[in-house]
Amino acid sequence: MTKKVFIDTSILIPAFAESHPNHKECFSFLEKTLNKKVELIISSHVLLEFYSVYSRLPLIKRISTLEIKKIIEENIYPYFKMITISEKEYKEVILHISNLGLSGGIVYDFFHYMTAHKAKVNAIITYNEKDFQKININKIPIVLPGNFRV
Repeated sequence: MTKKVFIDTSILIPAFAESHPNHKECFSFLEKTLNKKVELIISSHVLLEFYSVYSRLPLIKRISTLEIKKIIEENIYPYFKMITISEKEYKEVILHISNLGLSGGIVYDFFHYMTAHKAKVNAIITYNEKDFQKININKIPIVLPGNFRV
């Protein structure tokens, strides 16, 4: 049986940024899952966050936007399934975040969470455990990359 896991931006960025302190763990996690029966899920917003954050990372060698596009085309599109949500689902996200009293950056985590729920994932892989636990209304396992078992 194939496991489905949602990959948060907090995992994707260090996986591709060699100078990031969590690079080895995140890269190793992705490498391990590619050789197993694991379907890697991201939201459309994770892809935009990846592009935005990666384009302004304080790297030793600044990376161009065309290089970021190439990383996405060669390393994300072929291996990750991107989930989008409908207009109705966006309205549900707004309803939930307002009912939960959420504001600030956690609203994007909730968007990711709802996308992960839509994809029926077995786990959300993130370093942002604290925020994801706050919004875990459907009790999806929230897992650090080093604790994930195939």
